[in-house]
Amino acid sequence: MNDIQSYEKAVSAVSGAETPDFGTLRPTTSQWTERYDKKQLASPKQVLVTPGYSYCSEPEPQYLPPGWSPYTHPEGQLYFFRNAPLRIVTESYLYDPQTLTKALHWSKHIESILEDKQIPLSQHIELFIYIEDDGCSYYLVDHVAHTEFWLEELDTSELGLSDVDSDSHLRLALTELYWAHVEYFPMHLGGLPAKVVDDLICVLSHALTDQLTSRTSTYFWSADECRQLLDVAKIARDRSADGHQVCALARIWRTIFRNRVETHYGQEIARLSRDQPIIYDATKPTKVFEIANLFTFKTAGRYHAKLSDIFVDRLVYIAQWQPFITNAVRDWQRTSLEAFCCLL
Repeated sequence: MNDIQSYEKAVSAVSGAETPDFGTLRPTTSQWTERYDKKQLASPKQVLVTPGYSYCSEPEPQYLPPGWSPYTHPEGQLYFFRNAPLRIVTESYLYDPQTLTKALHWSKHIESILEDKQIPLSQHIELFIYIEDDGCSYYLVDHVAHTEFWLEELDTSELGLSDVDSDSHLRLALTELYWAHVEYFPMHLGGLPAKVVDDLICVLSHALTDQLTSRTSTYFWSADECRQLLDVAKIARDRSADGHQVCALARIWRTIFRNRVETHYGQEIARLSRDQPIIYDATKPTKVFEIANLFTFKTAGRYHAKLSDIFVDRLVYIAQWQPFITNAVRDWQRTSLEAFCCLL
């Protein structure tokens, strides 16, 4: 207990949102973390392998304060979870004493802010923190409302979110962020409710039907991909408590809500077909383009028409983009061959 007391003493010696030692508290989102952009490098080295069966047993656990436990994401990322009135997850390496001290400080500080703002703590509220050299990044999620939230008023641009039409449109974006969080921290949750899995199967069934019956479906996946994802969801329904399945289902839900944000799902003006523009675009073909179109015997205009069909409101669907590129490369190769033959 001496180690624990020393950490708690170090934390209690510091207070306030800004200190010379701990820096500042900053909002972030589950899509703005450094998860896939870490700058640290591993340092493998040679070690001695001791004789006997010592490696057949579990290694001795490293020290963590009470309530904290380590988990490993299916991709391999180590993260830590605190089971307490304020549940906390972090990818910061808490086996490092300095990092742990900072994490305990910021946990205590954020708890005090929640208390001052009279935000009740419950088992469905979860805090993410990431310890940095000059402070701490954070966000909170609500596992019942399926949203991400913060302790201060923020503009969508500060959070890297696109412009929205309404509060319900913003809610879709916040739900996308929530599922990104669940995808990154799935192992401690104990599974997903059966209704979440059943709803996902229903959405994927509609997506498959839409792709099979419409050339301009707004779903991001092709019909074959929808079938494969349906199989994944059906397998996960019987194993929804497993963290690997939680991660897989959360990733699918995340993509669905990204799709709903882009199509303005449930808004006054919604995108009902992938070639339907719903965002005003003042750009028009220039004189230079019109001249180029003449010099290319209207080839430029033909490509422009195809691009306009698959590139709507700065949104491109892979299922249409890949065939376009394949055909374009084939056309360029044929044209180059014809030009070479003419030169000969």
